[in-house]
Amino acid sequence: MTEDIRDAIWAVLLGMASVAIFFYSDTFVGTVEAPALAEPSVYSKIWAVILLILSISLMARSMKKRRRNRVNPLMTKGIFLTVISLLIYLSTLKKLGFLPCTIVFLAFLMTYYNRLSSSAKGKSGGNLWKTMLRAITISTVVGLTLNFVFGSVFGVYLPAGELFQ
Repeated sequence: MTEDIRDAIWAVLLGMASVAIFFYSDTFVGTVEAPALAEPSVYSKIWAVILLILSISLMARSMKKRRRNRVNPLMTKGIFLTVISLLIYLSTLKKLGFLPCTIVFLAFLMTYYNRLSSSAKGKSGGNLWKTMLRAITISTVVGLTLNFVFGSVFGVYLPAGELFQ
């Protein structure tokens, strides 16, 4: 696969995702605590428009510059596992809540990509348990920070999960 074809495929996929996000964001239900804050769908629509603009620019660049460099295939094992884990994350988010799902999702991806990059460099990757402990620690800090920032600063409460209510 050449670089320009890969970029064109990604541009189409990201453009379709941005349109889907834009229209799906109308289903978001939220409470606004202060009159100056916008509804939750507004933030998603802003990001969807930004993603659409970037995907259009990627498509234009791939059509303008015909780069015939050979690149890796579009779907690798890492991308496949990332997409599958993202789908599992999104499907369990409502039931389990933001914090546990985010910790497991991020820890899995960090551990996988750490081991992948270590094996590509010819290293053993170190102790698996040490790598997992480091990934879980970082994932927990990131999840708690995001939960605090969105809940306390922005007033947008992330899903707590139906099991914990």
